[in-house]
Amino acid sequence: MLSHAAAAARRVGRRAGRRAPSGEDRIGLSGDCECRLYRRLRGAGAFRLAGVARPDARDDLVDYFRRRQLDAARCALHAWCYSTLREKGASADEAARALFGKGRARKNEPLFHAGVNYNDVPAWQRRGVGLLWETYEKPGYDPVRRQTVTAARRRLRVNMELPAHAAYDDFIRRLLHCF
Repeated sequence: MLSHAAAAARRVGRRAGRRAPSGEDRIGLSGDCECRLYRRLRGAGAFRLAGVARPDARDDLVDYFRRRQLDAARCALHAWCYSTLREKGASADEAARALFGKGRARKNEPLFHAGVNYNDVPAWQRRGVGLLWETYEKPGYDPVRRQTVTAARRRLRVNMELPAHAAYDDFIRRLLHCF
């Protein structure tokens, strides 16, 4: 039986896996890829991404990614605070009640008292990571023609230092320009 998050990732993947209307570029992780990543990490992560980039809607897609990054940052801060309170001996209910309705500044207080400066936490833990397809040249040998050849291949590149704010918007626009 799949966990709730894996089942949700599979549902998102099925929706994202639909064929995009002609003339549109599709960006996303397939449901199968999402579930495999989820299972391989043994539930330590969640993946949510589906988008169709229409030439007339690129700004909407930039807004979507910006909201996703802000949501990831909000969740990361909450998780750090919750874990810190639990490590200090608070029950799950006490930790949840202590953080309920608190803004960013108020959530930094428990971290500060525990000696954690949230700004010093690695960027990938605060803003997430980017998984990007990149094309690279791979040297090889063609035994039929008996010559050295190069082949274009694709691989996933992990970006652990995603920019923030306006720089993130520019980063997404540059990626979308490639499509």
